[in-house]
Amino acid sequence: MGTLSTRHVTAYVFVLLFLNGISFNLSANNEPASTTNASPLEPINAKDSRYLFDLPPPTYSQIEGTIRVAATRYYVQIVPPSTAEDSIPYRDIKGNPVSDRVSPYNWCLGAIEGSISTTFNGKPVILNYHDFKRESKYYVRCTDYIVNGSRGIDGATRYKITNAKYGKGVNDWFLVPYRTIATDPLYIKHGEVIYIEKARGQNITLPSGKVVKHDGYFYAGDRGARDVVKGKLIDIFCGFAPNCLSKQVTISTKNDLRLMDAKVINDENIKKRLEQYHLKE
Repeated sequence: MGTLSTRHVTAYVFVLLFLNGISFNLSANNEPASTTNASPLEPINAKDSRYLFDLPPPTYSQIEGTIRVAATRYYVQIVPPSTAEDSIPYRDIKGNPVSDRVSPYNWCLGAIEGSISTTFNGKPVILNYHDFKRESKYYVRCTDYIVNGSRGIDGATRYKITNAKYGKGVNDWFLVPYRTIATDPLYIKHGEVIYIEKARGQNITLPSGKVVKHDGYFYAGDRGARDVVKGKLIDIFCGFAPNCLSKQVTISTKNDLRLMDAKVINDENIKKRLEQYHLKE
């Protein structure tokens, strides 16, 4: 997940394309978005080799074993600025603002996901979950705004501005849409690769807008919230698409895990290739 949840190749031309026509649904708190600050952007990279989902199915010799996993999704939450009286900024571990003011409701939506696209001084920024520090001065009671899906600890999360398009996972690895998964390292070690047959051949829309078929391979490059992403539960990172791989990824809970088979890949070439995707942008 990327909250608590906790949670690449140089020499290419990076093309940044502003999202046009993003509409923010703020009906939950009946407030208008600010007209003075810039809207968050979704970075686009049409030639990034990280989006080559072209690996063939694993052979018998490339498979270390089969495990059972249940999956949920996490993504970059787009949070618009707000001029409402009760609006608040995201803050770093020292309590300093790292964003423009946003509504408490949208603040909490971002806290649930962990990676946030918003603005600071009117300019687009990506925030990454950094740590949590519960103190009454800056605590946000997210359970008052989002009944289902929020935890008491969400309101104590602190953030930092990152140079990553989508945020970072463990080991300072860059999150890669549709590739990165957050895992419990006691069950799937960080840096491991798993292959989910049910995901192979499913359509995914790349940041460039191109639709390709997933090859089924995922890289354990993030750690979700320790009280949520543990044991067999994994969290698939979807970039800016909250519903990616919806046929394969179902909402699971501690008491209702929708389990499916996953192959643990022992091929060092595949593991190295997917690791390279997470080292640079």
